[in-house]
Amino acid sequence: MTEPCSACTATEAASQAISRRGARMTGLRRDVLSVLHHEARALGAYEIVEQLEDDGKSSAPAAIYRVLDFLVENGLAHKIEGLSAYSACSCAGVEGPHASVLLVCLDCGAVAENPCKIEAPLGGFEARTGFHPLSITVESLGVCAACQAENNA
Repeated sequence: MTEPCSACTATEAASQAISRRGARMTGLRRDVLSVLHHEARALGAYEIVEQLEDDGKSSAPAAIYRVLDFLVENGLAHKIEGLSAYSACSCAGVEGPHASVLLVCLDCGAVAENPCKIEAPLGGFEARTGFHPLSITVESLGVCAACQAENNA
């Protein structure tokens, strides 16, 4: 028997975490999350539709957007506003609020996530204002080391 791939393992762990929270993980939600885990790069909704079609599954873009909203709201994915794209959250099993710094490569679309304490990106600003953050995502758009090396070769 072969070991499941890390993307499949991450999708299953995230599915179990969301079920423990009392939310329903439908087949389409699991399929979209699996696509995000397997691609490990920023994907637009229409790219997800194409991936599902390649796997013999079809769904309307509107349904995919609803699923993506669910995944983001439940901490399983991030919306990368600068690209209108999505990526799987690497700390999807974490309960409660968390912050993430996302490094997004504009060449290959790779997304590296650095989860951190919710207060870290704010530098104490929230404490001085009395604001209670529930989640924070910082996006940095640039070029990853692999693409830099390829471009300089």
